[in-house]
Amino acid sequence: DYLLRRTNHILFMRDTLDEVKAGVVAAMTDYFGWDEAQKTAYVEEMDQVIAESDLTALKGGK
Repeated sequence: DYLLRRTNHILFMRDTLDEVKAGVVAAMTDYFGWDEAQKTAYVEEMDQVIAESDLTALKGGK
């Protein structure tokens, strides 16, 4: 949600998304007190949203 709605990185700044996503996840993990399972679940959800935005499935997984 943060990278999609709050910063628009997923839609409009895709070229810098890979540079910032690890830092955003680390900051949110600390702030919200996520355990490893929660962090993993949120990262998987984020990766799915990114793949959908990148049209990965339509491009044959490339």
